[in-house]
Amino acid sequence: MITVGIVADYNPFHNGHAYHIDKARKMSEADHVIVVMSGDFVQRGDIAVYSKFARAEAACRCGVDLVVELPLPWVLSSAEGFASGAARLLAALGAEYISFGSECGNLNILGELAEYLLDGSIYKEIDALQKADASLSFARARQIALFQRYGQEKASVVESPNNILAIEYIKAILKYDLKAEPYTVKRVGNGHDMCGSSGPKSAGELRELIYNGRDAMSHLPSAAAAVFIKERDAGRELADRTLFENAILSRLLMLPEKCYIMAPD
Repeated sequence: MITVGIVADYNPFHNGHAYHIDKARKMSEADHVIVVMSGDFVQRGDIAVYSKFARAEAACRCGVDLVVELPLPWVLSSAEGFASGAARLLAALGAEYISFGSECGNLNILGELAEYLLDGSIYKEIDALQKADASLSFARARQIALFQRYGQEKASVVESPNNILAIEYIKAILKYDLKAEPYTVKRVGNGHDMCGSSGPKSAGELRELIYNGRDAMSHLPSAAAAVFIKERDAGRELADRTLFENAILSRLLMLPEKCYIMAPD
């Protein structure tokens, strides 16, 4: 039995996700697909439009065999922390392959960049660049360091969000010597959180449709749409995030003046 693992938010589950699952299963010749998914809060700290249970059900109705929740500390961590926690959990669940989308679609380039970013020498270069120009952010300094080493074509790979996560998954596999082989599926359709008219709509575009009371369900697999329509009809669709403002502000006011939050290892 072969198992391929996927990391996702599925906020909401859409045609691009169904495409990824199908490609991941075929590329790895897997018998089972397992997904490590964020809970009611997703990466970058946003609140999911639908509950984790509804999103997990939609995924299972569209070809996934098992959905496991990624614990919140890793969900709300950096891209490195998110990918590290998810990849290690997939490996612990027995996934022989970890499949992820990327704008690049070239595993050799992503792997080369991952190996370099694991090499501590880049941080010396970043530190030197930031000392020379205090206005440089870490991300910009890293970009310059990569440009100096690889040139514009490869350095530009880390400008795209799915490529960044892809590199972090490979880094986690290498760093922790995980017994899982990486696979990447080239992203099709609209870019991450971008709008357009070709191919599957992005999750960000679909969320905007939902927030504005417009039709999003016709852009989803029918099995997933049925789950989310049921949630919407039951009043469990988060189409207005401002409903949480009072609760969040109230909780923040209850916190002590000095509140320390430790990031996961």
